[in-house]
Amino acid sequence: MLYAVEVPEAGGDTLFSSSVAAYSGLSPGLKRTLESLRAVHQFGAFRRGEFDAGPTVEATHPVIIRLPESGKRALYVGANATIQFEGWTREESRGLLQYLFCLAPRPEFGCRYRWQKGSLAIWDNFQVLHYATNDYAGHRRSMQRLTVEMSVFSEDTCDEHRSESSAASILERVSAVQSITRGHVKNPSEAR
Repeated sequence: MLYAVEVPEAGGDTLFSSSVAAYSGLSPGLKRTLESLRAVHQFGAFRRGEFDAGPTVEATHPVIIRLPESGKRALYVGANATIQFEGWTREESRGLLQYLFCLAPRPEFGCRYRWQKGSLAIWDNFQVLHYATNDYAGHRRSMQRLTVEMSVFSEDTCDEHRSESSAASILERVSAVQSITRGHVKNPSEAR
């Protein structure tokens, strides 16, 4: 969830893209190839080398995941974190990853969300990629974010399984957004 505290008069939109739609747009041959691949994701540092934000954490996940609620398949790579395919070098991975990264911003797979003060957007990180546009130089954009723990990956298959989170506990966590959006809580865990 993302809540708009302060937004510029123009710019600062968020682009949302469906990774389910991106997967559906792939050819049958490429789908078969990607089904067997796992990708290495690197988190915690700015990957493009402009600065080091601290220690990095690497995780490996299937390139194609199956969503637990719907059973639909989704492409699970992102330009901000995916660095290579498992067992491939970065150089070998670069071409195919760049192709996959370019699918997400295609207009037929997503939408552009124009923020207003007080707007609240909710999305599923497993099936929706998001990117904030950086087109508001000299103006302030302040957002508050709440992430709800949902599902985890099975290491043995591309299927996911549910974590211990029940619908009731998820709703309990989501209700904490009222406190956060009023600016009273800095840490979402304090809202419980």
